[in-house]
Amino acid sequence: MTGPAKNLPQLFLEAKRWFDDALLASMRAAGEQPVSIAQGAVFAVLDDEGTSISELARRIGITRQTAHQAVHGLIGMGLLEQVSDPASARSSLVRTTAEGTRVHQRAQTALALIEQVLADRIGADAATALRRALSEPWGQPPRSRRPESLRAGTAPDREPARGRGAQPGGAPETASVRCNVAVRPASESLYGSGKVIPMSGPPPSGPSSADGTSDEAWPELADRLAVMARDLLAQESLQATVDRIAFHAVGLIEGCDVSGILTLSRKNVQTLTATDDVVRRSDAIQGELGEGPCFNAVTDEEPVQRIPDLRTAGDRWPRYAPQAAELGIRSAMGFRLFTRHHTLGALNLYSFRPNAFSERDEHLGWLLASHAAVAFAYARTEEQLQTALRSRDEIGQAIGIVMERFHLGQDEAFELLKKTSQDLNIKLRDVATKITPSDGTPG
Repeated sequence: MTGPAKNLPQLFLEAKRWFDDALLASMRAAGEQPVSIAQGAVFAVLDDEGTSISELARRIGITRQTAHQAVHGLIGMGLLEQVSDPASARSSLVRTTAEGTRVHQRAQTALALIEQVLADRIGADAATALRRALSEPWGQPPRSRRPESLRAGTAPDREPARGRGAQPGGAPETASVRCNVAVRPASESLYGSGKVIPMSGPPPSGPSSADGTSDEAWPELADRLAVMARDLLAQESLQATVDRIAFHAVGLIEGCDVSGILTLSRKNVQTLTATDDVVRRSDAIQGELGEGPCFNAVTDEEPVQRIPDLRTAGDRWPRYAPQAAELGIRSAMGFRLFTRHHTLGALNLYSFRPNAFSERDEHLGWLLASHAAVAFAYARTEEQLQTALRSRDEIGQAIGIVMERFHLGQDEAFELLKKTSQDLNIKLRDVATKITPSDGTPG
C-alpha cells in the first residue's frame, strides 16, 4: 500500500541531503579536511570582504551560538580568519584565508560535477527546468485560506478555534500561517531549527496570551526549557553545568549576544563561565567598582535587573556604565541564581544593541534562571559530596601510611596529621593528598 505523495518541502529536504552527502563524499575522496554541514553552509553565505557571525547565523537560519561554533571550528582548521570590522572598532568580521579560498573553489568544482551527474540521471532538460523554476522569484510566502469545502458550508468534524481574524456569524476567516520547514542535523545546536520563537517584537497574528506572546509559541518554549533542564542535569561536573547554562541563555533569549555566570564571595567577583571574553571583562569591572547589573542582582533586594541602554544608565551606575559602553555592551539583564537557602550567583545576559530585551525576554530569562539555579545547586551539592568522599578516602589512606611508617595507632596517626595541618596552616585533606601517592598505593 503506497503512502501519500511527498510534499515539496520534503522533496527539497531530500534533494539538499543528496547534494550534502555527495559533496562531503567528494571532498573526503579528494583528501580535504572533513567539515560539518553547518560549517559548509558558512562558506555558502560568506561575503568576500567578510561577514559578522550574527549575520552568518541569520542567513543560514541557525543560532548565533551554533554559527559561533562552526566558525571557530573553521578558524581552527585554518580555513577562516577573524579581522576587524572597518565600520566598527568593536566588531569583527569573518573571511576566508588563502587555504579556505582554495578549499571553497575545490568544493565549487565538485558541485559542478555533481550537478552534471544529476543531469545525466534525470535528463538535461529536466535539470535545466528545475534550475529555472528554482531561480524564478516566488514572491512573499502566501497566507493559507480556508478550504473551499468549508467556505461552501460543509461542517468540519469539530468547530475550529477562532483567532483574532474570526468573523462573527460563521463568516469565512483568513488565518495568517507561518510555514517554517527546517530540519537540523544532529550536529547542530538544540536551537538550530531556524525558527525563532516570537518572544520579542510585535506579536504575530493569532491567539495570544496576556503578555503578548503567541499561544502557539508557548508549547514550543516549554519543550525547549524541558530540553534544557534535562541537558543540565545530564552534565557530569559543576563546570560543565554552568557552561551549558550560559550556552542555553544565548540560544533561548533572542536578543542575547553573550552570557555568563558570576559569583560573589565577600565582595570578590569570580566569573564561573562566559561565552565571550567581554563577559569576563564586564565581571571584572563590576567586581572592582562594586556596582553593575549582575553585581546588584546578587547584592540588592531586587533579584532581576534589566537595562535598556547602558549609555543612559550613568545615574544608576556612574562608574560601571561608561566602561561597559566602551566594551560595546548596550543592553543587559542580570538574574540572581538562588534557591531557598542559598544565593549561588548571577546569570548575566548582554546585547550589543540598545533596547534588545523586552519584558517578555525578562520573563523568559527569569524562567531560565530558575531552572538553572536548581541545576546549579544540584551540581554543586553533588561535587561537594564527591569531594568529601574523596577527602575521606585520602585521609584514611594517609592515616594508614603514617601508622605503618611510624608504628603508631590509628588515633595517634590522626593526631599527627592534624598537628601537621595546623603547623603548616593547610587543610587536612591537602596534607593527606601530599602523603598519599596518586595511584593510591602506599609510598
